Amino acid sequence: MLGAFLQQVDLCSCHFSQYWIPNAHYRFTKTSYFTINGMNASRRQFPLQNCFALTVHKCQGLTLPKISLFLDNQFFAAGQAYTALSRAPSWDAVEIPSLHRSAFSVDIAILQEYERLKQKSINHPLSSSLPLEQ
Repeated sequence: MLGAFLQQVDLCSCHFSQYWIPNAHYRFTKTSYFTINGMNASRRQFPLQNCFALTVHKCQGLTLPKISLFLDNQFFAAGQAYTALSRAPSWDAVEIPSLHRSAFSVDIAILQEYERLKQKSINHPLSSSLPLEQ
């Protein structure tokens, strides 16, 4: 199985934690040995890339250079999937590891408002001079 274990030690309480990092394949180049409070310790460093996560609400109005979206059943408001997808400048900057139909929901009130506006534009005197979208 490809991966690596990350061990964390809280030196105040001597509590040890071990985490499995899947798909990790790092070459540990140097181990440093030292003593803390009379206890032998060692440290092995390996590269980690910083990343961060934003909610759809927090990123409204932002253009992000690259996005990874989990479009699954965790979306709880209509229009969130559209808002999330529209944060990227192009489709090349979008990665979708998880996709579920329930992420794409539309508010019925919005559909009714679009229909009302469409009817109003059709009945408007100038509508005959304007091309309608099919």
